Amino acid sequence: MDEEAANIKINLAGPLAEQLVSPLPFDELIESGSRGDWRRARRTARQSNLPREAEILIVMLALETAALVQQHKEAITRVATALLERETLTGDDIRSLVDGRPQ
Repeated sequence: MDEEAANIKINLAGPLAEQLVSPLPFDELIESGSRGDWRRARRTARQSNLPREAEILIVMLALETAALVQQHKEAITRVATALLERETLTGDDIRSLVDGRPQ
């Protein structure tokens, strides 16, 4: 279950991080660009859970992931801004941005 939960959180992180900068409500974000991530998260949850349990799992993991996104909002914003400027980042670039070191 730990690997399953991690994969679900990874798929939820993109849309939840996008919500930081988008004026669109979450359900519209999913329809406009994050549909694949959302579907993968739901499919993963449903593979080993009953439908009702899968929905509860998604909600719980979405809340955990949203808290992580908020906790790391500044680092996410730095990485997103750098991606808009350069389109490609190396692992070292990302580590520097996350750590708040100048580039």
